[in-house]
Amino acid sequence: MLEHKLEIFIDIQDPYSYLLLQALVEFRTHYFSHLKLAFHFYPVNSRDIEAFPELALWKANAFDDACYLAERYGFDFPANEPMRSDGEVRCAQAALFKAENSLTACLAVFRHFWQEEAEIDSGSLDCYSQLDERFKTNNHYLNRRGHYMGECSIMLGSGIGESIG
Repeated sequence: MLEHKLEIFIDIQDPYSYLLLQALVEFRTHYFSHLKLAFHFYPVNSRDIEAFPELALWKANAFDDACYLAERYGFDFPANEPMRSDGEVRCAQAALFKAENSLTACLAVFRHFWQEEAEIDSGSLDCYSQLDERFKTNNHYLNRRGHYMGECSIMLGSGIGESIG
């Protein structure tokens, strides 16, 4: 059976990444069970790339938008945005790298981060010294592959936008 490789860039602080992982489980289970899918997850720190030209505006609206989408499609999502310390974020980011390319493991990290109280072992934060370098590598790979913001502007300029208006 031919293996289909899916490259997926995820950010632990991005509510859309959490919803995407849940959608992938549904798609794999209900629509693509006959295919052999190989997930390749690349944790990124979106704040280090030009994904959010208006970061304050994105932060103000992304959680509410994700709540709406979660309710509409029946995904798990918290009613209130979790407030996480920098240490909790770093530990969750490191856990994503440890999850490798397992959809189940990545979803478990996201669920723990977004739905439950995060447990932090502050003594273990030193072992994450390579985190920034790994983010830099993944962010560079994302830029080489082409970021979705650039893709949207190309699509809108090639006739799709005109047909909507």
